[in-house]
Amino acid sequence: MSIKSELNKTASYLRSARKAILGRGGEISLTAGLKDLPDAIYKIPADASLAYQVDDSVAYRKIVPSGAEEFAQVSKIGGMTYKCSNLLNYPYHFSTRKVAGIRFQDNGDGSITLNGKNDGTSVSKFYLAVKETTPVHLKAGTYKLSITGSDNTVANIKTVVVDDSAFHYGATNYGVFTIDTDKDVTVRIWVEQGNTTEFKNVTIYPMLTYEPYFEGVRNIAVTEFVSEGANLFNFDNVYADFKGDGNKIVINSTLSYVDLFGGRAGDLAVPAAYIRNTVYLTVGTYYVYFDDDTNTTLQMKRVNERNGNTTHFTYVINGSEINVVEEGYYTLRRLFNKPCVISNLMITRIPNAEYKPYMTDTFAIPEEIQALDGYGQSNPDNTNEYNYIDFERKVFVAYGHIVDEAWVAYETPIETDISAYFDSFIKVEGGGTITAVNEYEYDVPSTINYITKVGA
Repeated sequence: MSIKSELNKTASYLRSARKAILGRGGEISLTAGLKDLPDAIYKIPADASLAYQVDDSVAYRKIVPSGAEEFAQVSKIGGMTYKCSNLLNYPYHFSTRKVAGIRFQDNGDGSITLNGKNDGTSVSKFYLAVKETTPVHLKAGTYKLSITGSDNTVANIKTVVVDDSAFHYGATNYGVFTIDTDKDVTVRIWVEQGNTTEFKNVTIYPMLTYEPYFEGVRNIAVTEFVSEGANLFNFDNVYADFKGDGNKIVINSTLSYVDLFGGRAGDLAVPAAYIRNTVYLTVGTYYVYFDDDTNTTLQMKRVNERNGNTTHFTYVINGSEINVVEEGYYTLRRLFNKPCVISNLMITRIPNAEYKPYMTDTFAIPEEIQALDGYGQSNPDNTNEYNYIDFERKVFVAYGHIVDEAWVAYETPIETDISAYFDSFIKVEGGGTITAVNEYEYDVPSTINYITKVGA
């Protein structure tokens, strides 16, 4: 395939492109809209070459390699059908034993049969996991520990999850709890001391699941893509009274510290305001750059989305390397009661990066495509068998669909022409992120082509 036709194919995937690519002896301006791109790319000399990096994986929020200096294109996106997954490890920490009058019988299949009554000497505890020796490792998020049973006496069995800082108790036979950071936890079920319920061959099934809790299967459909460029800092989020000409941040206050952006005290009537206009950072290495004639020292801090408390303070000057150890929402403050003027502020994953303004783009999947039979679905027992949009050929490819919570495969894949709904697609800048937005923030399969080189 010729360079001309290859680039023409590439052009069909892009909604916009802001970076100028310079080929040897030619000029390509990608600041124009998509309609101008085919004419522009033909200015590349005939002996120019392309280098691709292809990423086939599953992702919700995917970081684009900083080496993809030109742009990236999404060529395929699929949906997933998930079964409700039990995160408890089996065998449990305890096997069959009698505790304070109640016998817990391990049945060998993850179920437990209870017989007896609490004798009043202590709590009847049965450990499913112990964080020091047989832990369950949970990522930050919200979970549900539940017990289903063979009769209504199961309501007298309580749950608790213990991490390194809190006990998360369930009121009866289930409990919903949130883990702030990735950690190992202890999980146990128990009957209160003095509880007079007598258990007679009551078989229970403990289950620990990621919230939102659901029974059976659930389809995870992508509703839109959101891309964010290499500069994760949006100047629009700076407090209005600190905005100067261009992208200058001007702070005349002599208070000991002043936040540049984020939720202010007067705005914090609801928890969501704590993280308003902050920067979301995943775990990894970042760099902070800004032009500064005032020897300004900044401080990066993480903002707790539920109570506004701040942690993980890090001093920042121009060129600082920041190691983020806890994913979350971050802001910057100016320190040392000194007026300052800074400009071209950039928070990025790219070392020694040239300044780029904040860039974001959104592409919504048309409702007509989302309404197609099987959209957002896959075989829950085979993650390699899923339906997807093929943006290169502009078709929706369906291998089957979910009927009565079961995957029913078609004899041959069904392809639906969706070209009428696409005249462009989303561009992702190297060092930025692309988010496949869905209701539950679950991973879905995708393929992204990173064009890492255009030139001789």
